[in-house]
Amino acid sequence: PFVCYNGAEWGKGCDGDDDYYLDPIAAGITLLCTAVVAGGMDMGKLVINAFTLAKISLVAFMTVGGFSCWTGNMFASSSKFVPGGATGVLKSTASLFFGFIGFDEVCCMASKAKNPSRTMPRALIGTLMGAAILSGLAQMALAAMVPYHSGMSTASFEDGFNAHGWAWAKWIVAVGEISLLPLVVLLSIMPQPELVAAMSEDGLLPSIFSKQNKKGVYFECIWIVGIGLTVVSFAVPFAVLWDMISIGVLLSFNLTNASLIQVRYGNGGSLAQPYVNMMVWTLFICTAVAGFTAERGIVRQLLDGKSMDVACALLFIVTAVTSIVIVFILQTRYKTKCDMDDRSIFKVPGVPFLPAMAMFCNMYLVSQFNLINWAYLAVLLLVFIM
Repeated sequence: PFVCYNGAEWGKGCDGDDDYYLDPIAAGITLLCTAVVAGGMDMGKLVINAFTLAKISLVAFMTVGGFSCWTGNMFASSSKFVPGGATGVLKSTASLFFGFIGFDEVCCMASKAKNPSRTMPRALIGTLMGAAILSGLAQMALAAMVPYHSGMSTASFEDGFNAHGWAWAKWIVAVGEISLLPLVVLLSIMPQPELVAAMSEDGLLPSIFSKQNKKGVYFECIWIVGIGLTVVSFAVPFAVLWDMISIGVLLSFNLTNASLIQVRYGNGGSLAQPYVNMMVWTLFICTAVAGFTAERGIVRQLLDGKSMDVACALLFIVTAVTSIVIVFILQTRYKTKCDMDDRSIFKVPGVPFLPAMAMFCNMYLVSQFNLINWAYLAVLLLVFIM
């Protein structure tokens, strides 16, 4: 029998919110989405646009319906509006980061854009703002419809509509969420061939991953990656994947920020500036340690009414100061190696200050997760490297 992540068996203590260790439905959805991507960009674009419009319509329906069932006054006090306090807000921010996966994938598809320097910045800003606004309004609508009470664990739109006697709305949301679930999977699979093919062209992966068919599709790459993802979706509970993916995405953003600094100061494609390379990796480590110690040893302790950890505070000061010094050295002693006046190429402003601050903030969010999720990701990376 299927065994739930909480240890119970199917039909014997396993409720609808628990994941199964073996999930054939998730595997089937992943295989279907792999087939769509293997069909080419035109087919994938058509499916994604249709699903996206349907998803936005569903979110709009849930938001309007939730506000229509507003109960109580969530603004009555800070304990009602933010029952978990600042700690709860930060933990929720880190956990909900999974929902913002998508604007990073826009970058992976840059090679398909006709005018990347103009299209990509707008696509990124639009995707990020759209996701933030829609998600924020939907969460506020849910909070308005299902007021928080002591001992409350989780709530869903289905539960909220059902509690207000809107059974028809409950079923619309339930069916809509299940029907549109493949969109998330499809968006996750679509950029993988471009990313993996680039790694293959750089010699990091076998050449089979960069072979294209007559239509320009990385057919073999798509199916190899798709089958691997199918195995993971079949055998690994989503409760494990959720936080692990969020950690992986935040760490990948840090690698992206570090790479941006490397490219800006001459290390694009070759190690032309070894000292820059050394300082960037030192900056990567220092911002990571600073973010972790700031959250775990200072902010979390103070929010819980405890004294800050002296060792963590000292380590934060040392790594933060080191990061600031490195950033100023890069800014003052090294010249940029790209044409900043070339309008055909988009240039991120504020380098290296903005990427360094982003690395610190990302690591601060990563520190919200339990160490067991770090261990899961470490095992996955170890298997990949081997």
